[in-house]
Amino acid sequence: RQARALGDELVVGVVSDDEITANKGPPVTPLHERSSRIPS
Repeated sequence: RQARALGDELVVGVVSDDEITANKGPPVTPLHERSSRIPS
C-alpha cells in the first residue's frame, strides 16, 4: 500500500546467495524461497 501511494511502478531485485554471503554472511531466506515470492 505504501509503495502504491508513492508511485505507479515498484521495481524489486533478488540478490544471489553468493552475493549476500560475500557481503553480509549467510542469507536468512534461501534464494529459491525469495524468488518464489515474485509474481511472474
